[in-house]
Amino acid sequence: MSVVTWLNDNNGFVMAILTSVYVIATILICIFNYKSAKATKEQTRESYKQFIENNRAHIVPKIITLEGEMLCLCFQNIGKDIASDVKINVNEKWLKELEKTHTFPEVANSLRKIKKKKIFLTVDQQLCYGLCIPGNGYNDFNNLGTVPLNINISYISMNKEYNEHFSISLDGYNFMVNTSDYARLTKKQIKEMQNTNKQLKNLSNTLKNNK
Repeated sequence: MSVVTWLNDNNGFVMAILTSVYVIATILICIFNYKSAKATKEQTRESYKQFIENNRAHIVPKIITLEGEMLCLCFQNIGKDIASDVKINVNEKWLKELEKTHTFPEVANSLRKIKKKKIFLTVDQQLCYGLCIPGNGYNDFNNLGTVPLNINISYISMNKEYNEHFSISLDGYNFMVNTSDYARLTKKQIKEMQNTNKQLKNLSNTLKNNK
């Protein structure tokens, strides 16, 4: 029996096999396309998340020095977008220690006010709050380091709200003030002022006695 004759005699069987093969191939193609589309969707979603992360606002707290050794607590937008509805919440326990300092006790209330205010920070903008001047004759820096500084910051960027927590240990900033020429200069200036006040007081007493 020839192949042609066999095919003619079993035409229905052959068509059934071909149909089955076609159906199986179609199913496999659909599965492949589904997995490919899913992978593409995941890749697109991940790329979008990465784009947002790279271009959103990003507010971070940091300790910096100004004018030599004036320690400041700063909040800077290091991202690429404006941060709106910014709320900065510094823990009250630490603010009470700041309130006891000799140099900037009023800053505690300033930091309390921004808990209730919605502000905005443009790109690279920063807010700075004076904390203390190590070496000015007071122990403010060490006292502030006895209480953990915890900060919660919330803001909106690119239509998404962010809530972030930071914890700063001032003990880690000792290296910034240990061997400062500015600190030594400040102590010298304070001593000179004290000597000047003493001389003025003595002069005043002398003048009174000569009357």
